[in-house]
Amino acid sequence: MTWFDTLPLDYSEARTRNALRSLKRVYRDQDQLKQITKLSGVDASKINFNKAPNLLPMDVMDRAAAQGRMTHLLVEVLSDASSAAIHDDLWKLLGENAPLIHEQALATRADFDRIAALPSPSTYAVNGTPGGLEKIVNLLAKFNDPALFRFELAQREARIVRVEISGVGKGTGWLVSPDLMLTAYHVISPATHNWDQVRVRLDYKFVPQLEGLLLGKGREVKLADQPLLAHSGHAPKAIELSEAGPDASLLDFALVRLAEPVGSQGLGPQGQGDEPRGHFELPAMEHAFHTDEGLFVLGHPQLKGDKDAGPLKFTFAVPGEAEKTKHACRVRYSVNTEGGNSGSPVMDQEFRPLALHHAGAQGQPQWDQKNRWEGGFNQGIPLHLIVGAIRDQVEEPTLAALGLQ
Repeated sequence: MTWFDTLPLDYSEARTRNALRSLKRVYRDQDQLKQITKLSGVDASKINFNKAPNLLPMDVMDRAAAQGRMTHLLVEVLSDASSAAIHDDLWKLLGENAPLIHEQALATRADFDRIAALPSPSTYAVNGTPGGLEKIVNLLAKFNDPALFRFELAQREARIVRVEISGVGKGTGWLVSPDLMLTAYHVISPATHNWDQVRVRLDYKFVPQLEGLLLGKGREVKLADQPLLAHSGHAPKAIELSEAGPDASLLDFALVRLAEPVGSQGLGPQGQGDEPRGHFELPAMEHAFHTDEGLFVLGHPQLKGDKDAGPLKFTFAVPGEAEKTKHACRVRYSVNTEGGNSGSPVMDQEFRPLALHHAGAQGQPQWDQKNRWEGGFNQGIPLHLIVGAIRDQVEEPTLAALGLQ
């Protein structure tokens, strides 16, 4: 029996006591502790989160132990970017029990930032077999079930729209509630003086037919009156694509209301059908981008020199080579995009949105002395920053519609 699955937890044991001390160092906010408790699968109904924050870590640990979820709690803490200051200390406290944490992460099919935070499996035996994972050359490139992959891709396709101004495709947007769309602000900024010019087009894509492909024109939807609910501009190009990038005061996003709740309507023509279109969920927590994880982009690029954003395209890179800029308010990656992709969601291999694509640079930048971006890079805004800006600009009903209360 290990120190972390003793019932009840023995705080006279130095490692248990030091683990508690470590949690108190970094979890000083009730909301943080609630989130960690939820992610760990711990029933929090018997935890009084109105207590002083310094008393809550012990309650969380005790509750996790009582439910046999201490390994789950440790996995979440050790993969939480906000608790990085205590990770080394916790690994030392785990000692020979570190493989248990790694096995737990894999057993629960942890997300990529969680796995990336764990030690390399080559440092110890897994399931008693040294080198048991030697055939996995990229731990963050997952195995996909093809049927599930097709299903989930089709779901996300339905939630992507082409943004049009005066009938010309200018960029990409995506549904984040039944009647709310997120896009890059620079896509719609030319029309903010006359919103009636703007339309979004659903299902503009090629559809397989017996004799080839048919271009589906999709469905055109207007914007609501006074549609712009929250937004932020962007920095000049020279700053956006500089080595350090801009600061977080400019995030190049727009939250726009549509005239119809298309996300709750059916997938058939004019919103018919029993299967709702659905929408993406915005993440509230920061994602710890890792260079090895795969990234997907769905959007409407302008291909072959076209000036019109074209039919829906899916692009990806595994690894995505994601790397944040100096101020951590931009992320750069190697997924291919073109004009028209601005406003597209940048997703992980579970199709969860992580960033909003908005810019790119062709060719190696002069500042790239390490040859990191020999062919150029594409760039997005991490979504947790956009979520924070949205919270500051909208009212409670909108936050509720976005699931951000």
